[in-house]
Amino acid sequence: MTAHDRYAVLTHVGPGTPTGKYMRHFWHPVAASVEVRDDPVRVKLLGEELVLYRTPSGKLRLVQERCPHRGASLSCGMIEEDGIRCSYHGWKFDAAGQCVDTPAERADSKLKDRVRIATYEAQ
Repeated sequence: MTAHDRYAVLTHVGPGTPTGKYMRHFWHPVAASVEVRDDPVRVKLLGEELVLYRTPSGKLRLVQERCPHRGASLSCGMIEEDGIRCSYHGWKFDAAGQCVDTPAERADSKLKDRVRIATYEAQ
């Protein structure tokens, strides 16, 4: 392994990289509590674009920024007690990242069962 390769292994922190996997085991400050009020907040952490939001009951949630459907930013999403809803097509994601509602789909559609987003613990 060359010096450049060793440098890349130690300094790249994006998803799936060795150092990135390691760094995701620790807490990282991403925003002051007063910054997270009524609207979702975009944050970048360890090479990932994320969205931090507070539910109406005060719980913090940290999720991937982009909706998997059309790539719309969830920073423009609508916060609900049990999740965040994409403002583009209304897909709703719960605290675990599972898609729980796809309004434009038929009632018996199983699409939502196969769709999820990355989530991280926040406090």
